[in-house]
Amino acid sequence: MRHLLLTVEYPPQKGGIATYIQNEVAEMRKAGEEVWVAAEPLGEDDVETKENKNDPHLRRVPFFFRFIFPRWLRLAWYLFRDLKRGSYDFLIVHHVLPMGQVAWLIKKLRKIPYVVHVHGLDVSLAKQKRIKRWWARKVLGGAHLVVANSDFARKQTEGFPVRRVVVAYPCPNTNLIGAKVTDDQLYGIRNRLVLGNRKVLLSVARLVKRKGLQTIAEALPEVLKADPGIVWCVIGLGDYAGDLSKIINKYDLHYATRFVGKVADEDLAAWYTLCDVFAMPSIQIGPDVEGWGIVYLEAGLFAKPVIAGKVGGCPEAVIDGKTGLLVDGEKTEAVRDAILKLMKDEGLRKQLGEAAKTRTEKEFTWEAQVKKELDALKKG
Repeated sequence: MRHLLLTVEYPPQKGGIATYIQNEVAEMRKAGEEVWVAAEPLGEDDVETKENKNDPHLRRVPFFFRFIFPRWLRLAWYLFRDLKRGSYDFLIVHHVLPMGQVAWLIKKLRKIPYVVHVHGLDVSLAKQKRIKRWWARKVLGGAHLVVANSDFARKQTEGFPVRRVVVAYPCPNTNLIGAKVTDDQLYGIRNRLVLGNRKVLLSVARLVKRKGLQTIAEALPEVLKADPGIVWCVIGLGDYAGDLSKIINKYDLHYATRFVGKVADEDLAAWYTLCDVFAMPSIQIGPDVEGWGIVYLEAGLFAKPVIAGKVGGCPEAVIDGKTGLLVDGEKTEAVRDAILKLMKDEGLRKQLGEAAKTRTEKEFTWEAQVKKELDALKKG
């Protein structure tokens, strides 16, 4: 089959959805599908990946008008002008709005069916306003197939006239699978960031409030009183970095924190190998909630126990007491206790980490998850 995937998030952009789409495209192509990708132009600071430069099926086109509303009509016009009926078997989009609106309109005009992926937040946000709910009904009801990234996301579509829905879980980035990490890499990180022999608590996240990192920061003073040999390392960028820094300054915790920023995949593998515990105790802020959490599986891939929030799709990614610990990410005491419980018990860390690795390798492969989508499409 021949597909056209439309996306506003695609490498070199970082993040769970960009990773999901990149691997979805790769697996579909491995399965013999012809997949074209239309993505937005790169920003001023973005550098195209070597893989994308060599991809003849990738086009970067402007998606949105600046001053004409709705802004997504620019992409719709581009597709209407260039596509003919039957030119693709399916359009594939991520997010109900606005990409789903484009796909819905093109289906009406060019009779090309579409698949829409939902990630949880896109549906819950659409429920907040009447016009967006109306559009969500149109988009979800008109889709040939809805692909949810978790059972939590699937449940968000209940009440809409969905024809068919499958759950295809995001999996670890393939660049991390089987990654080789050398002792020199680990020594280099410890030496460069002056970590010494301290135990490492690692967080990898886009720095936004709902990731719950502020609760880790608030818990650190008591964590360090109980175990001074811990250092918290944070990988990621985001608008919330300043707020986290204020908490660190308030408690004068610079000696026990490292804000690393953005790292390459080969360094990320080293960080997962280096750490003792991974923590991202996500919280829910209104409709804004973690739909899944690829980083939990990535940590599990390296046999690391995880501390996650009890919200959204997190309880599907982390099995409480078996592959990690689920906590109320808004309660400092709960996060503190979970960190200390794992840091003080090497046997428990190993037990949970090994179980996480086994589960990740067995259940969460891109081949198996993308196959669900392809099998559903082939059923017609």
